[in-house]
Amino acid sequence: MVYAGGPRAILSLAMGRALVAITVSAALLGPAAGIAAEPRWVRLTSPDFEIYSSSGAGTAREALRYMEQVRGFFVQVLGHGPARPVPVRIVAFGSAKEFEPYRINEFAAAYYQPTSRRDYIVMGPGSAATFSTVVHEYVHLVVEHSNMHLPPWLNEGMAELYSTLQPQSDKILVGSLIPGRVEALRRDNWVPLATILAAGHDSPYYNEKNKAGSLYNEGFLSEKCNGS
Repeated sequence: MVYAGGPRAILSLAMGRALVAITVSAALLGPAAGIAAEPRWVRLTSPDFEIYSSSGAGTAREALRYMEQVRGFFVQVLGHGPARPVPVRIVAFGSAKEFEPYRINEFAAAYYQPTSRRDYIVMGPGSAATFSTVVHEYVHLVVEHSNMHLPPWLNEGMAELYSTLQPQSDKILVGSLIPGRVEALRRDNWVPLATILAAGHDSPYYNEKNKAGSLYNEGFLSEKCNGS
């Protein structure tokens, strides 16, 4: 979920807290502070990403490797990388308790936020390990840097479609079915297409837990059908 057009006050608060988390995590890396500190944060870097994580060094290292492959895919497709030369900064919380004070709303597992100097992806527990969530947010970054102004259903549908990226040897597979989305589409009543297409950033279908799933599900289905 990208909140570039969402409530500015909430975004400012969330990003301010995320930046505090980054500062604290850096401090915890010091030898004196790290002895008894809980949770324990690690900082790892790759050429294009910087991750602060309390999910463990192994998970963070694998996430960085995976994201470099994902970035390479978009560079190949688009012919260029993101506009900002500084690494994307990822903050990955290892538990729901840690993430709770920083989450943007009651259902977002992660969020992407651009600033004038750097791009941020903030993730809840488990997101770095499953990769699909961080790829979803990275697609929002790609959209932002490509100056595409997409309606929510298309933005989220495209992000869901590309969240299925799977590097395999020298190839990238994309477009696999997402079991949770498929099950929801089978189980739930569909919202009229006109309602989904008209939903803006202030719509309940973009902001409320019991309605936003329809926009994500139907947006993914639309992109899946168009890409097949």
